[in-house]
Amino acid sequence: MKYILLYIYILSSFKLAAQNNDYKRDYTWVWGLGYNEILNFNSNPPGQSVTTSVLYMSDMAAAISDTAGNLLFYTNGFKVINNNNQLMENGDSINCCAGAFQQGMQTGYGFSQGALILPKSNHTYYIFHTNLDITASAPYFQHTSAFYYSVIDMSYNGGLGKVVQKNIPLFSDTLNIGMLNACRHANGRDWWMLIREYASNRYHQFLISPQGIQKIGIQTVGNPIPQYSYGQTIFSPDGNWFVFAQKDQSMGPVMRYCVYDFDRCTGLLSNYRTDTLSNSGSFAGISFSSNSRYLYISSTVALYQYDMQSTDWQSTKQTVATWTQWADSVGNGYGFGFMTPAPDGKIYMYGGSSSPYLNVIHSPDSAGTACNFTHHSFPLTTYNGRCMPNFPHFRLGPLLGSACDTLQSVGISLPISAQSAVKVYPNPANETLHLHSETLQGNASVSLCNLLGQELKNDIWQNTAIEKELNLSHLPQGVYYLRILAGEKRFTYKIMKE
Repeated sequence: MKYILLYIYILSSFKLAAQNNDYKRDYTWVWGLGYNEILNFNSNPPGQSVTTSVLYMSDMAAAISDTAGNLLFYTNGFKVINNNNQLMENGDSINCCAGAFQQGMQTGYGFSQGALILPKSNHTYYIFHTNLDITASAPYFQHTSAFYYSVIDMSYNGGLGKVVQKNIPLFSDTLNIGMLNACRHANGRDWWMLIREYASNRYHQFLISPQGIQKIGIQTVGNPIPQYSYGQTIFSPDGNWFVFAQKDQSMGPVMRYCVYDFDRCTGLLSNYRTDTLSNSGSFAGISFSSNSRYLYISSTVALYQYDMQSTDWQSTKQTVATWTQWADSVGNGYGFGFMTPAPDGKIYMYGGSSSPYLNVIHSPDSAGTACNFTHHSFPLTTYNGRCMPNFPHFRLGPLLGSACDTLQSVGISLPISAQSAVKVYPNPANETLHLHSETLQGNASVSLCNLLGQELKNDIWQNTAIEKELNLSHLPQGVYYLRILAGEKRFTYKIMKE
């Protein structure tokens, strides 16, 4: 038995290594106010340096490194800067809005997570970015009206890069400001991105693959989110959760967090839960431990931890740190706010707009105060503005053995009947697929999708403890996957249609 397990481990390791070479894409962090702070996680502790840049990054910061962890370029949502800290060719006027400069926003749009960078190929990259509706009545940071992307080709200018496409409209709508993030598709290569409409519970679903950027659909799930909201969003490192926390100006000193299950095969959200936290002030930050067990949510005055392995995880809330009125010798204070999980396993937290410090969660995989939060403990050389660098989780590989783990040349395939209490047969199938369960009770949501996550069939079945049939006769030959949601139980199957 131990040799079988070793064989599975070796094959799985080959699959992960072959599929994902992006695990150092977030190894260089850049942000700050003109004198940009650079953290390099190729060393432990991370190396620190400061450079004079043409870019101010007060509210928005995104960067990307090469596969060795060396900085390629960064942006504040207005300009793209190369690794010589100079304006990249054609790198000005991202989001293009002269009016925004007249509003005095040269430091970047006044909201977090408004830009996100993803690899497109070996030498090309996407910058996804949203604009600011500056024509709206005050407050100006109400919503955005469009979602754009730009393309960077690093083969130009001796490796310094060039913006070869700029401000390409992806779609227009009334959208929530910022809160851009992405999660690996279960195939370990592609990316899912969800964009929420303003004052709504509708999510625009995008798939980024070598074939380009494709809008898959719109999902309506959960409750509508109040208008004027801003904050931070994150996917858990294992891709099973999608969480955001936002401050709503109409709610006073209260912030709201929302938690969903996330399906990496389909890009769909489910199992919505929400709650509010008092005394939130003006910031709402979230992060996960590297093992995805603990969720951290920060208000301005407190840091809370939740154990996501508990069936009643909301009842596990612990206050692991509270704000103090400490200030340094020249009067710089600090605060709680946005967070970024780092490659070293720690979580670094915004330290206040007038503070040259970061707060640190040193052991986020540990429960309660053993997570070892330290106040204003990581000194910076310059002020970091109001933002933290925005990255997806680059180290997430394929969902091994799942129906959409489709890109591997080697792998482990479990018998379909052994995966769960739902028996699915025959497989491969021709015209009819049979499903049978003797243990599940109540209603079940059953959906059939193609490999891009596009839903081809959806139905609600009554009384799942009896035999059901699924007609496949109208489908072409190929690979599909079947998803069954029954209460809190979820099953996914790879189906071969002959």
